[in-house]
Amino acid sequence: MSKLKADTSEARGIHTAAELIAVYIQILLERHLAWLESHQGKVSAETIAWPTGSEIEAAGALKHRLEGPEGRAWQRLVELFDLSPAEANLLELALAVAIEPAVGALIGRAQGNERRLVPSEPLVKRLFGHPAKPIWRPTSPLAMWGMVRPIKFNPGEPMGFEADSRIVDWLYGTLSLDEGLILGVDTTRAGPKLPEWPVGQAAARIDAALRANSEIRLVIKAHPGSGRRLFAAAVGQELGREALIVDPAALAPDGWAENFMRVQRLALFGDLALIWREGAPDWPGKIPLAPLQFICVPEGKNAPSRDGATDLTIKLPEPNVATKAEIWRTLMPHLAREGAQLATTPGLSLGDLVEASNSAPRNGVEAGDFLRAKARARMKGAGRIIDPRFDWDDFVAKPELIEKLKRIVFEARMWPALIENPETDRLFAGMAGISVLFSGPPGVGKSMAAQVIAHDLGVNILVVDLAATTSKYIGETAQSLSKVFARAQAAGAA
Repeated sequence: MSKLKADTSEARGIHTAAELIAVYIQILLERHLAWLESHQGKVSAETIAWPTGSEIEAAGALKHRLEGPEGRAWQRLVELFDLSPAEANLLELALAVAIEPAVGALIGRAQGNERRLVPSEPLVKRLFGHPAKPIWRPTSPLAMWGMVRPIKFNPGEPMGFEADSRIVDWLYGTLSLDEGLILGVDTTRAGPKLPEWPVGQAAARIDAALRANSEIRLVIKAHPGSGRRLFAAAVGQELGREALIVDPAALAPDGWAENFMRVQRLALFGDLALIWREGAPDWPGKIPLAPLQFICVPEGKNAPSRDGATDLTIKLPEPNVATKAEIWRTLMPHLAREGAQLATTPGLSLGDLVEASNSAPRNGVEAGDFLRAKARARMKGAGRIIDPRFDWDDFVAKPELIEKLKRIVFEARMWPALIENPETDRLFAGMAGISVLFSGPPGVGKSMAAQVIAHDLGVNILVVDLAATTSKYIGETAQSLSKVFARAQAAGAA
């Protein structure tokens, strides 16, 4: 009848927890049916009970294996999700049908209805001797974690229960995704680990909080492209866990709570860290969290709320010029010389470096063009963006004026090194950067001079229309300008 071997002497080649459960339940049901047939007419359906003699001993070897090394996946499932003995037995019966469909016919016969191929609570209680109180409840772990799905039959008939197919995969040793998570969950990709990142410090804080049984989340604040997910993966690795990246935007919004539960369930069973991209709604409060949760948010934004959770916030530091140059040399060794200068580009992020490398530039000009195009995309909607094309050869002016303009370029290139050095940073603390005021009548070359400087620095120019940002309401003009300047700074524009 069964594709799996029900004879214990022939079942020694079975090694997964899934197969052990299927064969164990199959033997119990076959012995139970044989006992019923031998006692036909001597007992009523209401008083049927599983005997405690040799029939149970026949399945003892498989039960012993389930409790040993071969059944570790099953033991982990029961322990992690805090299943009671009755809940574990109900899940075993439902899993046996999902693992080996032929078991369904045995369950139907044992329930007196060959069309009912999934187990009911009365069958679980008779087979394993559990008391009459309900096993499955909406608040039980089986329901909360979606391990079984109740199936309603006719009025007055007990519900049947169908096992979640993902649980079956896990017991076979395959950590597979639920269908609703396929587009929204991905593995992490390899990338550089920056020396400026406080990986060890963050790991130590999380470890201390976990030892205190706190429900914590590490909130990583930085602008997009700064390597937030790579940092989170590095912290997870420091704590001995692999990580999954979750994109809330790719999960069905009408099934948010269900998908959130399934993500946490996967992370708990697989002992994984979860790295959340921005854009998630508030987190459901009743669903327990896997131990390691990383939330990536842009600067100025807050993480989705979660009642009872403690958030540890880290503002991810920017890599310094030397680190950027080293990453450039690693990713694009054929452009190592150009990288020394391009590494000083304002607003250059780790993500920009990786994407520039992926674009396979043949020379420094192509690399610079790509980086400016990336920056223009980030500034879209902030104002008129100019990709400067004038260089020093196009600009005609007195030598002393050109020398002053080149001095501006020199100071702009040196500015990152000044603020990265603790000794000099204290002298420039609070300063907003380099500001230049060009004056003169129309047509003398003010705009052209700005383009020449921006071209030399490898940055775009953002032209702000003050008339469009000025408001009659107090404070709105300053607020609008602050937003524009913040976007320009993040994109490294002049």
